[in-house]
Amino acid sequence: MSHWTQIKTTMRDPSSLADALRELYPGAVVDVARSGITIYGYQGQQRIGVVAVRGVGAYWTDIGFTLDADGTLSQIADAGNDWQELHKDAGRRLPQRYAYHQAIRSARAHGFQLVDEKTAQVARVGG
Repeated sequence: MSHWTQIKTTMRDPSSLADALRELYPGAVVDVARSGITIYGYQGQQRIGVVAVRGVGAYWTDIGFTLDADGTLSQIADAGNDWQELHKDAGRRLPQRYAYHQAIRSARAHGFQLVDEKTAQVARVGG
């Protein structure tokens, strides 16, 4: 059964989004096209977007992003399969990785370069 789900985001840059998605889905193909790209769902159903993640999950349906009138990106996917469970962790990490790539891209655009990078361990309280 097919059911398209749309999730509104505050993200605006398809390139930084694509970089983050490549990190989160290392075996998948991430396509970006400002003029429109086909996002495939269950049994060949289609939507048009600007970013598509292909080759994720047992059903091989795409994860896509559309460009909204206000300039933000909305995530769309045909959720009639294992999509929700498969993307639970990636969905939590996507805003963080997007922000990282957006900051790096902005710094480079202003003439800065990344010299060193360290990841700090974060202590968690209560589980």
